[in-house]
Amino acid sequence: MEDEDEENDSVVAAKWNMSKPSVADTNNEEEDEDDAWEAARGASAAQKAFDMERQAREQKILQEAEEAKQKALQETKERGKKLQEERKAKEAEEARRREQKEKEERERAEKAREQALENLKDIKPTVDLEGQRDFMKDYEQSFYDKDFAGGASPSSDFGF
Repeated sequence: MEDEDEENDSVVAAKWNMSKPSVADTNNEEEDEDDAWEAARGASAAQKAFDMERQAREQKILQEAEEAKQKALQETKERGKKLQEERKAKEAEEARRREQKEKEERERAEKAREQALENLKDIKPTVDLEGQRDFMKDYEQSFYDKDFAGGASPSSDFGF
């Protein structure tokens, strides 16, 4: 079994036959590596600067949106106050008109009452004797017509 391991090791060692890197290659790789790191650092710095600019733009947009919201809110409040004042003014005007109308109606009623009292004072009690005589004559005549008119007898209602 050990013979097989040794055999395998020799085959593996043959396959992994690597040459030792030279010193010149190492310096060149370090320079490439430094350049790559420098490029990565530069890209990282540029990305950070871009992120900072983006955050600043987003912050500015949010601030502008908040200012616009506050301005719209303030304008809405002012418009609401103005509408409320106009409504109160209309209500006050309506109340004044209603009070004026009621006052005019009271004055008109008072004038009508005074007019009626004046007309009542102007009425003189007079008696129309001739008219009274005619009225009584008609009244008495209506009694005579019923009593002595010779109307139908009560028995005629029953067919006798």
